[in-house]
Amino acid sequence: MFHFSQCRLSRLFPPCPFSLSVIRIRSSSRYPTLFATLLVTLVAAVDVQGSEYLDSDRPVPADAQDVVYPVDGALTDAEETDRPVILKGLKRVLETSLPVLRDSTLAFNFRTYDFRRKNRDGSKSEATATGGELALDTGKIAGIAEVGLSYYFSLGLRAPSDKPGSGLLDDDQGDLHTLGRAFLRIGDSETLEARLFRQVFSLPYINRDVGRMIPRTHEAYVLKHANTNFDFAAGHFTRTKAQGSDDFQHMSEEAGASGTSKGVTAAVGKFRLGDSATIGVFNYYGWDTYNTLYAEADWSSALFRDYGIKVGGQYTNQQSVGDELVGNFDTNQYGLQLAGSYQSTVLSLAYTYTDDDAAIRRDWGAPPGYNFAFMETFLRAGEHAIGGKISLTGEPWGAPWFSSSLNVTRGFDARDESTRESLSDVTEYDLWLNVAPKGKYWQGTKLRVLLSTSDFDEGRDRWQTRVILDYPFRFL
Repeated sequence: MFHFSQCRLSRLFPPCPFSLSVIRIRSSSRYPTLFATLLVTLVAAVDVQGSEYLDSDRPVPADAQDVVYPVDGALTDAEETDRPVILKGLKRVLETSLPVLRDSTLAFNFRTYDFRRKNRDGSKSEATATGGELALDTGKIAGIAEVGLSYYFSLGLRAPSDKPGSGLLDDDQGDLHTLGRAFLRIGDSETLEARLFRQVFSLPYINRDVGRMIPRTHEAYVLKHANTNFDFAAGHFTRTKAQGSDDFQHMSEEAGASGTSKGVTAAVGKFRLGDSATIGVFNYYGWDTYNTLYAEADWSSALFRDYGIKVGGQYTNQQSVGDELVGNFDTNQYGLQLAGSYQSTVLSLAYTYTDDDAAIRRDWGAPPGYNFAFMETFLRAGEHAIGGKISLTGEPWGAPWFSSSLNVTRGFDARDESTRESLSDVTEYDLWLNVAPKGKYWQGTKLRVLLSTSDFDEGRDRWQTRVILDYPFRFL
């Protein structure tokens, strides 16, 4: 048996985590280099595609049919957001030039992020950073090829040396700078497209991860057919860059096999059955580490004019393969989710279970578990989890710029996979508040506040807060 712990306001809203103060940018010898790099890029670059960093960047759904399940977002390129164009005169001049210049875009996705967390051991992780993504995407070169580049950087505004671990900066609270996206795209995704080298992915288990300032990106060589009723992709991943790092590591090293250079070979497919159902199968073979098989299906419908429904089921199998460089294990995870909506209010309920042989691993991106939350994975060995989420938008009340969501998830019966001892049951509470101003010059601008706490039955609870401001704009 299990019970939901009492939700105390002092846990959901920790004591005054924010303060208003004058913020000084820490001096760094790398700033002149950064400025020079940005200047050269602005002069030489011609195009950029803005990509969303976080799964939580998606708008709060106003209808159950709009709820994005993991299979829905897979193999789907981010929609281009209308945003202010600064160099309109230059854009008009380029309209008569070659496609490689005419169809290019250059954008800057500005972000400022404050992160504060109390850990279970009593320590704290804190940082405030600013920066973002300078992204360039060219038009067609010789009618068949395009280039995509993204330079990411995160500069510490407030970074206490005794409070590392925020993920906004590196392990020593230092700034981050990296060319995270750098790929050549050949062909057309609706026929067959090849993407080579550094990219951002939206696949279950291989993706940008739940974000901070800089997303997780991967070095990969992929063939893809997308935006049809049958999408598929196959390829090989060689290295990945985690969020709090500006260095790429081999996939096997990221999984814990130090000093190795093994990759991951993937084959994935997604079927759309009309407008209401989607089925996806994803397999990732980590050479001499472990294989991950993921399958998911969902179905949605508008029952009446004001009501909507969406249901989904998921399954994961992970098992060690080859030389088993990261251990010997074989485990499964199962999940069911139901979402219903009335007008602009959406209610979701989910149940997940993980076999007690081992926890589900997430070395190369965020897991697709329906109950995966901001602080707890709810994917521990033997763990059952029940979650409920309610979200609403302000449209019916004349506030289309406001939305919010409240999530409560309970995990129980988890075990330590080594000792087999029981682990503490836990309940996580998450409250999102979102403000997205409307207007020509505010397109894509978002202010988001997250208040989150994990209440462990054995005590030693933890909490976190996030305040994120995004303002994307285009130079071209």
